[in-house]
Order: sequence, then structure tokens, then C-alpha cells
Amino acid sequence: MIALLASLALGADEAVEALDAIEAAPGSEVWDRAVTFELLLRFDRDRSGALDKRREVADVPCEAFVLLDTALAERSEYPGLYGTYFPVDRVWLGHFLGFSERMRAHTDERLTGCGLVLAGPSTLPKVDPQMQAFSIGMVQGITDAGSPVWFERVRLVLVLVYDADESGWLDSAPELRMVPCDLWRSLDAALLGAEGGASGLVDGIGLRPDLPWGGDLLGIDPGISPTAYDMARRCGLYDAPP
Repeated sequence: MIALLASLALGADEAVEALDAIEAAPGSEVWDRAVTFELLLRFDRDRSGALDKRREVADVPCEAFVLLDTALAERSEYPGLYGTYFPVDRVWLGHFLGFSERMRAHTDERLTGCGLVLAGPSTLPKVDPQMQAFSIGMVQGITDAGSPVWFERVRLVLVLVYDADESGWLDSAPELRMVPCDLWRSLDAALLGAEGGASGLVDGIGLRPDLPWGGDLLGIDPGISPTAYDMARRCGLYDAPP
């Protein structure tokens, strides 16, 4: 038992050091993947590919949670670890950091026990899961993919559900991150399956940085184009082959 505790303590210290050494922008795909790697390497005891046991979540030291929270709060536009990935009453994104949603309640307890709270109003939109499902079903039912009418109708759905500040645009990274991967994939599949369709969403509307921007067709402000590309790739949409 003493040896096990010593091993866990060593792993905790190493985890904090490794997390602190991550240079990627907090909240980005690269940062998420790096954090996930370090956490799973040290705390995924059964090598299931996720922190999906109470003891695995409990093994993550408070110092690690605090470090990640501080990085987000000080070096990104996100409200911190709790509000960005683990909100109680909003869409849960803990899986981006390797936490299984089955551990949602226990992770919340752990964060609270470590002193992390959602201080002040969150900048994340509050999206009801039913509205998420509604948005996916709506875009899947829109026909004539790639046409002006298709883009306009998709834009209306996205802005209706995910435009938290009612600006008429998805113009913040937190808003865009609330769009579920199933919706991104549905749009991609629709464009690929359209008559004469050779490009999916990434190339089709210029989400890739070296292409002319066309995200405004979906109501996405060009000011957050890097986040749009990041989310598309995070959800498994990759550049079309040359």
C-alpha cells in the first residue's frame, strides 16, 4: 500500500510538471490532446482510454486542476476549467480532456473539492441537450446541400441555437465550441453527398487557413476562423485530398 501511494504521488508530481510544460494555447485542439495524453498516461489505471473510474478521477491532483484552470483563465478567452469543460448545467466537454461523462457527477465533486468554482456569469452559451438534438435533426432534414437556400437555412438553425449573445453571428470561440460534432459531421456529409460534390465542409466553405473564407455562409464570423477550423478537425473533418 505504501509503495502504491508513493507511486501515485510521484505520478501526480510528474503530471503537474508535464501539464505546466504544455506550450499550446489553452483550449485549443493541440492543448486538449496534450492534456489528455498526460492525464491518461498517469491516471488511466485500466488503460481504457478514458478516466472512467471514480478512483482515476480522484487520483488527479488538485494542483493539476488548478494549473489547467489558471491557464485557461489567464491565457484564453474561456472562463476557466470548470465553466469550459465541466459545467453542471451546460453541454459537458470533459471528454475533450479524457474524462468519461459517466464520471460527470464525481468530476464535479472533485473540482469543487479542489476549490474550483464557476465564478461569475459564464461566457459559455447555455444549450439545452434537446435543442442540440433539434439542431442536428433540422440540418439533416435540409435538402439541396450546397445551394444558397441550403446555406441560408443551415445558418438560421446555427444562429438560432448557438448565438448566445444574439448578435446574429457565431462570433466567439465559446459559442462555436458548443456546436456538437454530430452537426459538423452532418454538414460535411451533406456537402460530400451533394450532386457534383467533391469537397466536404473544410474545403467547401474555406475553413482551411489557406483558402478564401466562406464561413459567413453558416453565420460564423471570420474573426474566429481558427476556432472553426480547429473544431472541424477536432470532430474528424479533415482537408480534402488535392
